Amino acid sequence: MKPDNLLTRYLHRQEDNNDRWMVSYADFITLLLGFFIVMYSVSSLDGEKYQVISEALSQAFKPTTKTQASHQSLLERVLVTEPKQNAEAHTQEELAVLNQLTRSLQNTLSQLDERKSVRLRRQPNRVEIEIESQVLFQVGQADLSEKSRTLLTRVADVLSTLSNRIHVEGFTDNTPILTSKFPSNWELSSARAASVVRFFARNGIAPERMAAVGYGEFRPVDDNATPEGRHRNRRVLIVIDANLAETSLEVPKP
Repeated sequence: MKPDNLLTRYLHRQEDNNDRWMVSYADFITLLLGFFIVMYSVSSLDGEKYQVISEALSQAFKPTTKTQASHQSLLERVLVTEPKQNAEAHTQEELAVLNQLTRSLQNTLSQLDERKSVRLRRQPNRVEIEIESQVLFQVGQADLSEKSRTLLTRVADVLSTLSNRIHVEGFTDNTPILTSKFPSNWELSSARAASVVRFFARNGIAPERMAAVGYGEFRPVDDNATPEGRHRNRRVLIVIDANLAETSLEVPKP
């Protein structure tokens, strides 16, 4: 092969290699131009067409008057009508039960020596029995005293004939307590309420009807600055709700 032919081929090949970068550069410029065209088209919306599309979508998702009225009627039935009807239906039956319960408790409590330390209140949707703590417990203790058992037994006899929900609330004054058993009045008031609940459960009242709550010194009914006020604040409240106890659901076995 002649030397001049070799040189010609080499130079031709070099020219080809040097021009390839222009292809990549042209592709890049094309893509960049396309990018700017898309950005411009997105940012330059036709206002009239946009308004037409917006109104069309609003009409599509906007309920008709008939549908809206139907939904509103259903919502009123669920949130307003049905609760009122249920309340009216329950009120007549439950008020009669609470009225009878109040009379029975008045008759029972009036026969007890501790009646001066017990207050019976008939509220619109419940009956409350407030008992001063010294009738039930020793100072700083949560175990029921012997003299309290007659009172609570008589109350349990009346409540066991019903199916209403019951919750027992414990309260103290603001005198601090710090023992290994009761680090604060929270524990003392809760333990006292639980003692009454346990006693009721042992005397014929279904446990699933009851709950025990301790409020400590944080819901006083009198001024803790006086001995009389602290005496008034140390109490146990037995609340019998108008609503009947809910039937517990059975958990299906796996």
